[in-house]
Amino acid sequence: MTAALRQRALVQSAAGAEVHVRAVLCFAGAEWGLRARAFTLRGVLVTWPAALASSLHAPGPLDRAACAELAARLARAFPPYAPSGTSHRPTGASPGR
Repeated sequence: MTAALRQRALVQSAAGAEVHVRAVLCFAGAEWGLRARAFTLRGVLVTWPAALASSLHAPGPLDRAACAELAARLARAFPPYAPSGTSHRPTGASPGR
């Protein structure tokens, strides 16, 4: 939980005060019972992929332009990782990187 909260703080700092950022632990491949529900523990949402996807696709307070600007800001703050000494760009990296 501590690492998730630390990561949330880094993303919040890059996103800016006008954006609400939540920490999430999403367990892919875990066995959740039929009556299982996502829950929050110490401010971190614990869930599974389908439930997370549902909430990520729900309408929110940002319009398309604000989402695009936020995505660009986060991409600048957190560039794709490429190990030192490699000559390749990570999948999805723009040609300018």
